[in-house]
Amino acid sequence: MLMMLDFNIVNPSSYRFLERFSKIAGLNSKQFNLARYLIELPLIEYRMLKYIPSNLAASAVYLTLKILPKQDENNQEVKVPAWEDKMQEHTGFTENNLKPCAKDLCILLQGIEKCSLQAVRKKFSHPAFNEVALIRLEH
Repeated sequence: MLMMLDFNIVNPSSYRFLERFSKIAGLNSKQFNLARYLIELPLIEYRMLKYIPSNLAASAVYLTLKILPKQDENNQEVKVPAWEDKMQEHTGFTENNLKPCAKDLCILLQGIEKCSLQAVRKKFSHPAFNEVALIRLEH
């Protein structure tokens, strides 16, 4: 089997799942960059290894839609659930499946300023990434 695949096998990363899930959710550029930021924050946190890449990506999309809700053409917030049925269908995760990981991501996001490792925060503070690391969360 491996010879047929030319030994071209990989373990999908949370980024690959995020690409797919963000298209299904219809994320805009700023939302996509916030979700990218959210999946890169756990790279420096050992306790986040308990989450599989697809759960991490889906949780990042879920949390992103909580922080930056969808908007219409007039930049008015669109009232839709953060986790629509189509997202559950395509990801295989219910909102309740995502809440533990989303909560851990939120804790990381809220404490990132105190973290000694700032490379990810610095990267996503750049205008090329919509400065999503500078978004302030309401407690």
